[in-house]
Amino acid sequence: PAWSVRAITTAANCPRMVWPGASAAMTERSAPGDEPSPPGNREPLRKPSHFSLRACEAAWPSGVASLQVDGVALKAPVDEARRIVVIGDTGCRLKASDLAYQGCNDPVDWPF
Repeated sequence: PAWSVRAITTAANCPRMVWPGASAAMTERSAPGDEPSPPGNREPLRKPSHFSLRACEAAWPSGVASLQVDGVALKAPVDEARRIVVIGDTGCRLKASDLAYQGCNDPVDWPF
């Protein structure tokens, strides 16, 4: 299977993957920035979204047993997955029409 390495960063550029004798750049998946409210928005409390993080991705290099991304050591995935864990989350709840706001910055209120 093809495996990917992903990283989230506040840096101006994506980090590099580094392993003994080589390195490779990661590609930007999404950049920080502002996303305006949807067209036709009728909710006065709905504000534009602000994303402060950069998401990056690269393919796991063939034949490499381990590598580092920004000093974080990663081991190669196993050849055959024996368990798969799926976590479903709809995101932090912010419902302006009911003035219902979940504590998105509180790990007890919203652990993801």
